[in-house]
Amino acid sequence: MNGYVKKRGKSDDKWTVVVDFGRDPVTRKRKQKWTTVTGSKEDADKELIKQLHEINTGNYIEPSKMSLKEFLKYWLKMYAKTHCRKNTYDSYEIFIEKHIIPELGHIALAKLTPSQVEELLVNKANSGRADGKEGGLSQRSVKYIYSILHMALAYAVRKDMILKNPVEKVETPELTKKAVHAWTLEEAKKFLLVAEGSRFYTLFTLALSTGMRRGELLGLRWQDIDMRDNLGIINIRNGLSKQRTLEVTKTENSQRAVVISCLMVELLKEHGLKQLEEQLKMGDEYQHNGLVFCSTIGTPLNAENVVKRHFYPLVKKAEIKWITFHGLRHCYATLALAADASLKVVQQRLGHASIKTTGDIYSHPEIYAQTRVVNVVDEQLLGKKIPGLEAR
Repeated sequence: MNGYVKKRGKSDDKWTVVVDFGRDPVTRKRKQKWTTVTGSKEDADKELIKQLHEINTGNYIEPSKMSLKEFLKYWLKMYAKTHCRKNTYDSYEIFIEKHIIPELGHIALAKLTPSQVEELLVNKANSGRADGKEGGLSQRSVKYIYSILHMALAYAVRKDMILKNPVEKVETPELTKKAVHAWTLEEAKKFLLVAEGSRFYTLFTLALSTGMRRGELLGLRWQDIDMRDNLGIINIRNGLSKQRTLEVTKTENSQRAVVISCLMVELLKEHGLKQLEEQLKMGDEYQHNGLVFCSTIGTPLNAENVVKRHFYPLVKKAEIKWITFHGLRHCYATLALAADASLKVVQQRLGHASIKTTGDIYSHPEIYAQTRVVNVVDEQLLGKKIPGLEAR
């Protein structure tokens, strides 16, 4: 097996990588794979070495003979594994194995048609549950299947494995906007009244007060909180993954500064003192991870346990409308907008507006535009007055 690189046309950054498979034993025609590389000669040489290595180690299958099943497994290994977060890779693998391969896996990659992709999406929407129960997948799941196929087959086009992406001719599934389920102010106050005394009271209050995501709350570290006399600032940089490891937030939008009121600062200080008591009680068994919300021995919390064993029972006890933990984020947005917050400020606090560096945030005028909003919301939630708020 051999190959070579040659310049493509007059351009200085276009190269053709040619891998020679020898002659077909039946037709005696020479078999070659041609790949276009944009970049330097060194980039093209690296691509040639990579392809030859794949062939020599048995990881390469000729595109003309490759089934969609073989290609998707190849894509997971060669692209998704190295370019995606573990959680994302795991979800890709599950959807491919459970939903795409059983329906389309037997079809040759080069012969996959838009109508076959469209039929898959329709079938999944109508009766696509992998557990065998009646009904189809959610609109979000159907669109996720579409996105995975679109992304994987775009990779196949870039690698000259197919000429066109068949998903390009399939309409993107439309998502129907779901109704937002949130508590009224009275329901939120009733929940906090019942939750008072719970080990996670401060966690739940901070969720309602800021709209922070569950992973952001559970990944929050003391070093990320700047506590001042009249307010505090939380710098959101990390989130806790499903594997209970700290990961840098996914996008620049998610990295942001969130103002908290002096009432919330006091709650966090009280929470910190209780955490210190737990540290002293556990002694050498305590693991110092610097997390604001953690287990009694300092380890990261299991998010599902927090929700199922603590949050839902309190919702039931409060005898109020049932919402998910993520619904607390909606509650915050509803309360803030009702307190005359601008949409821009609410988007910034929820992580939908662009955030630059921490230094920019501390001096940025918009950070102070949040102050009255958070004070008004916390006054209502906690039933206490913040001195001087009326004069601001």
